[in-house]
Amino acid sequence: LIGVYSYPSSGNNPEDDHSHGSHTASTTAGNVLYDVEYEGYTFTQISGMAPHANIIAYDVCTGSGCQSDSILAAINDAVADGVDVINYSIGGGPTNPWGDPDSEAYLNARAAGVFVATSAGNNGPGAGTVGSPGNAPWLTTVANTTIGRVLANTFDVTGPGTPPVELTGIAAIHGPDGPAITVNIEADIIYSGDVDAGNVLGCAAFPAGSFTDSIALIQRGDCAFADKVNNATAAGAIAVVIFNHSSGPPIVMGGLAGTTIPAVFISLDEGADVRDWIQAETDPTARINAGIDRVVNADWADIMAASSSRGPNVNADWIKPDIAAPGTNIFAAYAGDADSFGMMSGTSMASPHVAGAGALMTALFPTWTPAEIQSALMMTSYPDLVKEDGLTPADPFDIGAGRLDLTNAALAGLVLNETTANYEDADPGAGGDPTTLNLASLANPACLQNCSWERTFRNTTDVAVTWEITFTGDVPLVADPMTFTVGVGATQVVTFTADATGLPDGVWLFGMVTLIPDNGGPELHLPVAVVPTSGVLPALVEVHTRRNA
Repeated sequence: LIGVYSYPSSGNNPEDDHSHGSHTASTTAGNVLYDVEYEGYTFTQISGMAPHANIIAYDVCTGSGCQSDSILAAINDAVADGVDVINYSIGGGPTNPWGDPDSEAYLNARAAGVFVATSAGNNGPGAGTVGSPGNAPWLTTVANTTIGRVLANTFDVTGPGTPPVELTGIAAIHGPDGPAITVNIEADIIYSGDVDAGNVLGCAAFPAGSFTDSIALIQRGDCAFADKVNNATAAGAIAVVIFNHSSGPPIVMGGLAGTTIPAVFISLDEGADVRDWIQAETDPTARINAGIDRVVNADWADIMAASSSRGPNVNADWIKPDIAAPGTNIFAAYAGDADSFGMMSGTSMASPHVAGAGALMTALFPTWTPAEIQSALMMTSYPDLVKEDGLTPADPFDIGAGRLDLTNAALAGLVLNETTANYEDADPGAGGDPTTLNLASLANPACLQNCSWERTFRNTTDVAVTWEITFTGDVPLVADPMTFTVGVGATQVVTFTADATGLPDGVWLFGMVTLIPDNGGPELHLPVAVVPTSGVLPALVEVHTRRNA
């Protein structure tokens, strides 16, 4: 940590009072540490994405929010300080990026050669929820995906009789803001729906005494975790098990400060299995075990976090988010002393993974522009993720190009660049066309029978490479040329054309462009999102036109 800034509107105190800043900074560039203990579990080794990169912290937030004048001052200070990368795990509602002060400040940062990663927002899974400044085409906007590892207590159904083995050893993540679990908690377990069928989510008061001396099982949804825990407490519960409403791993519950009984969180599938078992049995019992363990389940990885904000963008001429990265159950530094660590989840935790990747790419390719680094990260990402239900394939409005794959990014054989002048000229409010920007994605919200995009690729390798272009998805596409050979340091212009003729009007359709090299390097890809438009006038407009004729 080589520098710390604070600002008058942020209290003039640079110390982290929330842990958010410590967590994101250490995820980006935390040192390599060995034998790190966390609630009884020891990590053999941990580090941030770019270990030992120098960090300057700019404290722009207080307990009541993040102040605009502090944010703008911090962006300007960071550019003046000559930083290579900014992580911005902050955002608000979507606004026009050509009129938003934060977005315009970050355009200046990109012009100065600064790579900026920012969080997509945590207002998903509804459509059109990506916020500002993440909706700007000159920032790298990051969605939140899951990983297959959790640190958790374990939870066992203990009776009656011998429960199935899958109802034992269940990963149960303790809410760190609530009371600690210092000894095993064993008691009867009661499902909230058996207490009140109209209050299965526990967001209203339960009948007095309905959970007396028992563990309450409640599903996530509709209200804060603390509300569920407090309602169960008032009805006599001694602990609460909350299970998820979407697929993937259990998560860390926040906001439990002030609750008075321990609470843990388990996955949807395991929670449903526990619910079904206890509903079928008489006087079921369960135990929350005090010890922490590392639980790995490959089925939990590469799932969209339900809260991660989604496209289409507020201006749908370009795809947002750009890329996805792990942001669920991320272990990193907390505010406090040198031994303070904790888990957090959200797109705030996903963004610093990409910021750290940007720092490593900058060190590896110091002459590349931020746009070229972004394109390499996007085109080499892993696209085969699923939505929050754990089954439906994710689309570009969920993950952009895909989940970060830093190994392949360093081997990207082509990159795309873009200039500040072109970003400025693309302002649709001034007659510009954002679809002309040289981005690593293709979008058009009104493809009138046919629409096209021109992209300019630069060869990053030390040999001439021949590339073949293929297409997948719901949008018929062609490229001109379909194959090309690009020399060392040379560029190649490719025009992509979508044929929307006969496709359903007004519906987003998705596809993918894949570029395959002949030198054994990684394949590259660009996500595609198109709304076909036939151009046929609605009947009411046709009648109106005839009357005027």
